[in-house]
Amino acid sequence: MTKKLFLAYSLAVIIALLGTETSKAQSLSGSDMPPLKPIEKTVFDTAYTEIYYEYSFRKDSMKSKWTNGQTILLVGKKCLGFMDYYQWQFDKANDSLYYAKQSSMSLITNGLGLMQNAVYKYPLVIDKGTGRAIVQVQNINNYEYTEQMPVINWNLTDGDTLISNVPCKKAFCVYGGRKWNAWYAPTFHLKAGPYLFSGLPGLIFDIKDAKNN
Repeated sequence: MTKKLFLAYSLAVIIALLGTETSKAQSLSGSDMPPLKPIEKTVFDTAYTEIYYEYSFRKDSMKSKWTNGQTILLVGKKCLGFMDYYQWQFDKANDSLYYAKQSSMSLITNGLGLMQNAVYKYPLVIDKGTGRAIVQVQNINNYEYTEQMPVINWNLTDGDTLISNVPCKKAFCVYGGRKWNAWYAPTFHLKAGPYLFSGLPGLIFDIKDAKNN
């Protein structure tokens, strides 16, 4: 079982557990369910800032249907963490209910809606000192890998806009075989953004691929 990666924020957790057993479909009463357990985790740092990103994508680029979600970037002195916001809330609920000596059924009651909204599948932790990223992939086969942060060659270009009333400037890059357009805020001196995107002279407020997928 792969442990969750954590950037602790009070009782908050960051990275989703891989290898959770899937139960066979059956009807269970509360007394039939196994007791709650605290989530196995590795704590890397304590976050002092939370940044929320709306997350949207098209599963099929030939269709117009969008899948929408919410992600969170947690910033610590030593590490960055990025994951699905609803998974983060579910993990917090799990441990909170465990320490309150609640039943597994209480987690289902409180957490089912959260997990139905969780769509982002690539939680990660970045060590700012070494530039190494630990990435977990939640798919049919769950796995984890470590890689050096990519060197992204950003091109700063003309363009100004306001996002959440914050002045932002435009940049673009090519990463993963796609062109990406980004808006960053020079007044926020954090060279970070969602997923592995970083290196601009300011916090990334918005980024999307040029084909808008």
